[in-house]
Order: sequence, then C-alpha cells, then structure tokens
Amino acid sequence: MGVELPLLLRLLKEELGFDESVVRAMTFDYAGSLVASLLFPLVLMPALGLVRTAALAGVVNAAVAWFGARLLSGTTRRAWWVSGVPVAAGALLSVLFVYGDAVVRLTAD
Repeated sequence: MGVELPLLLRLLKEELGFDESVVRAMTFDYAGSLVASLLFPLVLMPALGLVRTAALAGVVNAAVAWFGARLLSGTTRRAWWVSGVPVAAGALLSVLFVYGDAVVRLTAD
C-alpha cells in the first residue's frame, strides 16, 4: 500500500541523511517486491496452494504490523492493545494456514 515507506523514511532519516534514506528505502522496497513477485507464483503457490499461501502472506504481514506497532507506539497501555490486534490476526491466519486444505475441501463441495 505504500504506508510503510514514510514510516521507514522517518526512522532512517535520524540515522542517515534524507537523500540516503530515500535511496535505501526504495532499494529495499523494490528488491522485496521483486523477490515476492517471483517467490509467490513459482515456489509458494505450487507447494502450498492458494489458501495456505494467502494465509502465510497474511501471517507475515501481521508480524510486520506487530513489529511496527511495538516500535512506533512505545510501552503505554494503548500500545499493548494496538499491538494485540496483529497478534490476534496472525493467530487466526495461522489456524487458516494449518487447516487450509480442509477449507478448500469444504468450499469445493
């Protein structure tokens, strides 16, 4: 969605200059997109199937959201609540990953 880039730039700007932080952020963004766009159809889909691959992608996104919430929100009570939402989503998606084949069988009938 692109929401992560301004946050990443803000974090990197403190350590690097603005120009260098933009270059690094865009490099990692494009490199990650390239790896994911090749990994998804060539490796993950054939090995795991559509439902389990989507659940795995969701678990990874929930982990990144949890890490970002913990990194940016501090240690307040509200921060623990905010970081609990990705944990709950990740747990639900993990269950979907484990039972993905059963979900496909149920919906195919």
